[in-house]
Amino acid sequence: MKRALFALLLTGCIDTSIEATTVSLSVAGTDAPAFEDRAGHPVTLTRADLAFGPLYLCPGNQAGELCEEALAEHTDAVVVDALDPDPVSVGEMPAITGTARSFMYDLGIASLLGRDAPLVTEAARSLGDVSTVVEGQVEVAGQTVPFEIAVPIAAGPMTEGGVPVVRSGTADAFVLEILPDGASSLTVRFDPRAWLRSADFGSLVEDEACAPGLPVACAGAVEQTCSGDGSVAATRDCAALGEVCLAGVGCAERAILDASTQPGRALVNGVSAGTRPAFESRP
Repeated sequence: MKRALFALLLTGCIDTSIEATTVSLSVAGTDAPAFEDRAGHPVTLTRADLAFGPLYLCPGNQAGELCEEALAEHTDAVVVDALDPDPVSVGEMPAITGTARSFMYDLGIASLLGRDAPLVTEAARSLGDVSTVVEGQVEVAGQTVPFEIAVPIAAGPMTEGGVPVVRSGTADAFVLEILPDGASSLTVRFDPRAWLRSADFGSLVEDEACAPGLPVACAGAVEQTCSGDGSVAATRDCAALGEVCLAGVGCAERAILDASTQPGRALVNGVSAGTRPAFESRP
């Protein structure tokens, strides 16, 4: 993919009525940390950090392979605190005048033409080489379970190099008039509740008895160490330790989840293919 319209302007190879300009870019979150997962478990988020960018604004109604030239581009990434509703300035996007009708962006990990390995931006590196880190707690079967989910989100191996992982389609309503003299601004606002709407945290806990071949089982908040014959060898009250009893783990301070778990997969899908962020512009 090539995005060369801005470069062509600088070399004087296109209509001189098009002017070089900038778009003021900001990012913001949403002050609404509480919601329910798809199974009705109450969830409260305490952290929702996202590596956002690079970002490209395109003239066509559909981004991706049809965005051969960008009208505006931010080629770096920034960490968004998606629980902070106050806009944070990212800076000025180099741009040319015109009407942008689509967008595409990566999530801190970008594929590049002619490069086998993706580029991990400083924003993603600051999160531990992932695209997003979400922390909070969920109420499941009488237990309050703290959790952390950290996942990388990048284009798959079959995707054309240089194509960002999130690309708007014809159903995504987006219009930004890019005006001369830096008169346009854009705030990208994320709602982290939408990222985990399809998650089901129910499998984190269990109420099971010991069984042959099972090393540990949770009877609610009680950890049971199992003998080879399936009898109970020892027990611990996780709640008395200030911990929770996690299925297949036993007593633990929190659930550490990745993309191999159902909530982790839900987070990947929610961020990359779920509800789009709100694009707020002025004038």
